[in-house]
Amino acid sequence: MSERSLSSMEWRLESFESRASLWRLIEEFVPESERLEIKEALGEDLVDETLDLQNETSTLLEIWQDYREETDKEEKEQALQRHLNRLPEPPMIRENLKKEVKMFVEMLHQRAREEGRNTAASVLSQEESNIVEYVFDNTAARPSSSSSRPSTAHSSRDGRQTPMRATPSSDGSRCTSSLSDHLDSMNDKLNALEIDRITDHLRQLLLEEKEGLLGDIAFLQDCLMEESDYREHVTSPSGPRNQSLRDLRDLGTKLEKELLHECYTVTK
Repeated sequence: MSERSLSSMEWRLESFESRASLWRLIEEFVPESERLEIKEALGEDLVDETLDLQNETSTLLEIWQDYREETDKEEKEQALQRHLNRLPEPPMIRENLKKEVKMFVEMLHQRAREEGRNTAASVLSQEESNIVEYVFDNTAARPSSSSSRPSTAHSSRDGRQTPMRATPSSDGSRCTSSLSDHLDSMNDKLNALEIDRITDHLRQLLLEEKEGLLGDIAFLQDCLMEESDYREHVTSPSGPRNQSLRDLRDLGTKLEKELLHECYTVTK
């Protein structure tokens, strides 16, 4: 397709819905005793391939829906935590606790250097080391930059979220009702005796379905990647985490005890 025809094409934004399975609809029209013969006439490999692609599409959509709902939950929890962190604190208490922790850390480092041994970092857990990093970081917490997220709608089938998709207005993909009506118009030929009269037409519909399903799978894989990027943006802090007053107070108490213990050991 040329660049000019692409630019002049009209597009519409619509919610993604799993496309209809031609073979599943044929099964509704054809007696079970004749299905195998009709399937062989259409090409068993082609029919099975479209069914496999249908299953893959449904699985990808469900994975995306679950993943998006998990991201929504994490985003709400982080919004609540940010709200709690904005609650007013007693004046200057945070800065005083930070100064206290910083003083104890510097004193422990100084004593360790004087005695020719490793610094006091060995007495700290990973979480406590993060608090020390927060105390010594002079930069204010940086606001997170905005990150776009693909828009969604609610599926008309199950009410769950489904991604929005830009499609050409002239897109010939068939919905379940139109495909069912199409088969209904050929109902008199959907039997083992007359299937040869419409085999080529049905096989062409299966090929179109296969091509459409491959596009659906690529689209859903892109949606998963975009949602993964968005979750990483939401859950990754853009600056040092604002530690709680209790964390600062507890660490200050621990460092003070460690300093007193070292002083007692030296003078003993």
